[in-house]
Amino acid sequence: MEFGILTSNKKSSCDITVNSQEPLSVQLTVRPVLNIVENTMQDKLNQEEGENFLEQIKMAIEEKIKNQVENTIALAKENNVDPFGIGRRIWAYYPQDFAKLDEENYMSSLDISVVVESELKFALIIN
Repeated sequence: MEFGILTSNKKSSCDITVNSQEPLSVQLTVRPVLNIVENTMQDKLNQEEGENFLEQIKMAIEEKIKNQVENTIALAKENNVDPFGIGRRIWAYYPQDFAKLDEENYMSSLDISVVVESELKFALIIN
């Protein structure tokens, strides 16, 4: 399924949760707000098929966002940068754990998982 993602909605959010047990791990939760408009003129859908179709699109978008964030994290670790402010969050709320990290190269030592929880705000299927 091919699609593009345009994120201009200010209601989308990203949360960072730190598990301070050894080894230190971080969960990055991305909560995008989705507005979907799909033209299915070639394939006529009934209501149940339309709902399943929207759920499939939603899941595909969530997977695409998750892959993009994971790729960004891999690139960030490779270049030792922190675009999500993970180090700042650990430093501010878990100073005893931040003290255990190498301040110059902490990104590569973190186990970071990504969760995407989207909210479908608006959907329009042109059928």
